Amino acid sequence: MKSRGLFFLFAIFCLLYVLNLLTPLLYDDYFLSFVWPAGAGINSLPDNPKKIESIFDVFESLKSYYLFWGGRIPGQAFMTFFAWKGKEYFNVVNALFSVLLVAEIYWISHEGKITLQFDASYLFWILFSLWTFNIAFVDTFLWLSGACEYLWMITLLLAFLIPYVQNYYNNDLLSQNELLLTVGMFLLGLIVGCSRETLVCWIILLLTYWLYSCKAKGQLQYWKIAGYVGLCIGYIILVFAPGNSARFETLELSGIDMHSYISVLSYKLPEIVLIIFFHFLLLYFVIGFFFKHHSEISHQKVTATYINVIKLSTLIALFTGILMFFIPSSGKRVSFISLCFLLIAAATIFRVQEKFSIIVIHKNAVGFIKKIGYFYFVLTVSVSLIGNYIFWMHWNNLLIQLKTTPKDTVIYVKPPLTENGDLWFFGSGMVHLIGMPVSPNEADPINLMIAKYYGVKGIKIAK
Repeated sequence: MKSRGLFFLFAIFCLLYVLNLLTPLLYDDYFLSFVWPAGAGINSLPDNPKKIESIFDVFESLKSYYLFWGGRIPGQAFMTFFAWKGKEYFNVVNALFSVLLVAEIYWISHEGKITLQFDASYLFWILFSLWTFNIAFVDTFLWLSGACEYLWMITLLLAFLIPYVQNYYNNDLLSQNELLLTVGMFLLGLIVGCSRETLVCWIILLLTYWLYSCKAKGQLQYWKIAGYVGLCIGYIILVFAPGNSARFETLELSGIDMHSYISVLSYKLPEIVLIIFFHFLLLYFVIGFFFKHHSEISHQKVTATYINVIKLSTLIALFTGILMFFIPSSGKRVSFISLCFLLIAAATIFRVQEKFSIIVIHKNAVGFIKKIGYFYFVLTVSVSLIGNYIFWMHWNNLLIQLKTTPKDTVIYVKPPLTENGDLWFFGSGMVHLIGMPVSPNEADPINLMIAKYYGVKGIKIAK
């Protein structure tokens, strides 16, 4: 069982590594390859921008980011560094983060125990859910900037929570005041505190209540306090970044009415419906569990800890999504965070079934669901690999033009085969198709940034 689980994790690494290889730099990656211009918003490059060429340029870029755009420094540091160093280094690290996220969800649902004894069927179910129910898979798993901000930071956040989960299930674990653990928790808390405004606030609120309970029981170790303090300091750095207000002003100057909630609702309502559609099966499963088994589990003390983890994970997922609804920016990528906590809740339910013989899904139904899941997963992975390979080949042909064309020339790009509708069946790849980095609009900021990145006059899609 151990070797089978480890082999499956290796297979996950291989799949994500290949998908990363097929993914070029996208969107903001080109902008972040240059030193962030002082006083500018994202994707606003001057005529002669300075490319990042040293670690000092990275720090200069981060300084401008913090002053003029936002406070998510750790994620921004990761993406700026790899935009400078190159996609080939990022591909390996990003695939490892994908594997680690799957393992962490597994560990948290198994009382926080960090072990290499994996049940391969659990691992497949977690991977399948991250693949199927993530409305922004490319943006959160494959896009360099998006993965650094979402995949990497949620993985680090779950790593931060694992010691708390271990101690919550078993008070005898991590009951000593070890200096290394205390310092490590503070530093990790400081990093993840700067990750996501709509998530960290709920983690702080939850830890505040739990640490108060630990103090009342005489079980408040230094590492718990250090992690909590680091998380709060990181969140303060995030929320009070000067770039938050500067960003608000920049968006208003660009014509976006940040005060008109009517205009926000015009895209928020369809978006939230789409997110619920993607998460519906998980929501139905988790919420349905409480309706069907509440009377069976409510009086059992032995299941109380598991039930609390399920409830809290579900509430964090829902509250993060609800809070995002009131913020005037897209919530598709942020829905990935809600998905991770829904997965923790669902995986913990399976753990309750496994440990306490509570039948959540009958064996006959499990067998039928597995067959559908395997078919869908194999189909979409195959289609995505083929479709993304076509895009990759097309992009590499464009790269040859970009690197060999004189600087004063406009490059005309033929659309890839799939954009002509000739391979319509690639629609089954859904959210896993990467597409082309360039836009049909010659004046689109992404085309202008790619042109500056490669030193040509412009890029235009030929009809």
